[in-house]
Amino acid sequence: MSLRRSLGVTERVSSEKKPSPRAPISEFIWNIVSELQGFEPLSEQSLHNLTLANETLKKEALIVYLNHTSTKDAPVAISLVLSHLTNAIRFLGPAGMKHYDFSRDPINAILLRALRLLNIRAVPVIQHDDLESYPPHLRETLIKQLKKKTRGLLNRSRSVYGITPEGKRNKETGTILRARPGIGKLEKVAPRNIKYLPIAIVYKEYSQKPQVVVGKPESLAELVTIFDVLLPREETERAQKIADLLMYNLSLLMPKELRGFYSDFDI
Repeated sequence: MSLRRSLGVTERVSSEKKPSPRAPISEFIWNIVSELQGFEPLSEQSLHNLTLANETLKKEALIVYLNHTSTKDAPVAISLVLSHLTNAIRFLGPAGMKHYDFSRDPINAILLRALRLLNIRAVPVIQHDDLESYPPHLRETLIKQLKKKTRGLLNRSRSVYGITPEGKRNKETGTILRARPGIGKLEKVAPRNIKYLPIAIVYKEYSQKPQVVVGKPESLAELVTIFDVLLPREETERAQKIADLLMYNLSLLMPKELRGFYSDFDI
């Protein structure tokens, strides 16, 4: 028996969470991705907002949303989240069925399933511009599956739900398309005060200043107050209004010429 124990002195076990073992390699991958895309270094404000989001994850889940202009969005967002939101241990988000379908996109179908090795679950959904490719009953089944998995995830701390509200890429001009109501429907399955983290990705193809800008994580109630918005009661209108509010908030992180639908939007 050690002298400390014989004297009745017990060692305090630190409750402080150890750094995520994935952090070093994730940071390495983020640095490579950032360099390849020519992104400017993350601003102090973006780093601060990521720190706030990471602290939030200790107690609750987080919804991360971003604009969608390129097939590169996924690796950019995943490497950023894995390297900076180290308190997160589980991830989930919808993925287009056409990319999950081996018969249509075998490479992405493999990659989406391989993400499970990082505890990232891509749940297939049939996008609104791809409805004719699959039977209606399959779409209903996939929506039910997504709702069930989403509800379970968003009610657990240290969880990240990722979504691109536009639903499809605008690869022609890189400007923001109007958000689909899907992100607005998360209000029905998420805790009341869950926070939303906007991430704006600007590529060198569309701007002389390629960068990733991270906004402040805020709850829906906080955004409603900031922008003085009155949310309608009717379910469909409410979901679209929430989606527009969130996407308008993200658009403010981007150069004005890339804000697209939200450039002169009256929120």
